[in-house]
Amino acid sequence: MLERVVMNNPRYPVSEDLAMSLTVEHWSCLRGFSSMLPAGRLQLARILHQVTVSADHARAVAKTFDELCPTPREIRETAERLGDSFEHKPAPEEEWRRQGLRADPVFSAQLLARMGKPDQYDQLRWQGVSADLKQPRFRRF
Repeated sequence: MLERVVMNNPRYPVSEDLAMSLTVEHWSCLRGFSSMLPAGRLQLARILHQVTVSADHARAVAKTFDELCPTPREIRETAERLGDSFEHKPAPEEEWRRQGLRADPVFSAQLLARMGKPDQYDQLRWQGVSADLKQPRFRRF
């Protein structure tokens, strides 16, 4: 019962079931897994559950081991090494809001008014392209 309470903690994004299924699916054929007690298998699943930041991250960590069943330390180190590419990066707008910066509605309205309609913007862009190429009649394809 205690294991289910610890493993279903909402602060961990990977569920207990996913961690256990990845453990069995990817590591059951590795050397050392079959001789491991069920409590040891549960420990590996618990560590995978706690150190990964997403389901894709957990799958990547599980797939890295291909010969020997990993130790808890190896799981932690691999998750830390692969974690940068799977972490949630906030949108720039969220970062601006956190810093207290806001969009200026007057500036936005002036900018949109100067840009005009999308057709006008497209026409101006092609005029710029033809001017750069020094061809007076440049056609779009």
